[in-house]
Amino acid sequence: LGTEEQIIKYGKINELLDIEINVYPQCIIIPGKLHFMEEEVLELYKIQ
Repeated sequence: LGTEEQIIKYGKINELLDIEINVYPQCIIIPGKLHFMEEEVLELYKIQ
């Protein structure tokens, strides 16, 4: 994060496996229970 090349994607694991990301380093975050405002922000990055 913090670079011009950053890519943020949100979705289920099986959806994320289908996209190709060639930017490194990479990180997967598995969230716990989210506040409704956090859920709203994540929707901006949801895989279509």
